[in-house]
Amino acid sequence: MLLVFNVWRRMLGLHYSDFFTVIRGNILWAIFCLPFALYSYVTLVPILTESAETPQDTPGILLGISYIIASLVLLALAGPATAAIYEFAARSLANEAVGMQDYIQSFRTHFIRGYLVAALDLILLAALVLNAWFYLTADLPSLFRVLSILFVWGIVFWVAIQPYLFSVMIRLDTSVLQTFRNAVLLALDNLGVTISLIGVQLVMIFFFVPLFAIAYPVLAGSIFAHTHVGVLNELLDQYDEKRSAEEATESGS
Repeated sequence: MLLVFNVWRRMLGLHYSDFFTVIRGNILWAIFCLPFALYSYVTLVPILTESAETPQDTPGILLGISYIIASLVLLALAGPATAAIYEFAARSLANEAVGMQDYIQSFRTHFIRGYLVAALDLILLAALVLNAWFYLTADLPSLFRVLSILFVWGIVFWVAIQPYLFSVMIRLDTSVLQTFRNAVLLALDNLGVTISLIGVQLVMIFFFVPLFAIAYPVLAGSIFAHTHVGVLNELLDQYDEKRSAEEATESGS
């Protein structure tokens, strides 16, 4: 908990003291992600609030599939843009000079992997949500409805690995499948950090929602990326120290 809080506090201080440097990448990230963000808002909010004008006889599964297909197209911009802002954050935390041209280069470099990580991430969430919804609403024996609990916990775990995905892909330069594998291992091996990160994310979302019009273009993606990369840096340092201590013990014996 303390590790996450200290990193978060440093990232807030960084965004305050070096505001006009760190927001450069966020501006481009916001532009690239805007189509996906707007589409998700327009599509999902009415459904979740039960105010959609969609005919009641339209199967929910069809609504879900149509949203996924459209989102997979829009993620062609949002996925690479997110990978690019994580590299922007990693280089910023390494005290490298970064600008908008560096962000564009990162967008190109990580275009395929960034898109595939984002697309697979969305597909996993969609599968979990649709399965949970099916077992909760289908006319099935009560025993089968218990399965919905498993998928709900799957959604919780999906949320838990989000801080690690793009930070792992950038910092460790991993393939798509290796990125998910390492994110899962990190989330499980550092449960306290993972739970704290979820709490920090909820606080940031709660803070950004009332100020969305201001925070989204200049802060939202950048502060998430800097926090996630900063936490991963601390965890990697801890792993390095542990490995060095084990090697010293083995050589001493």
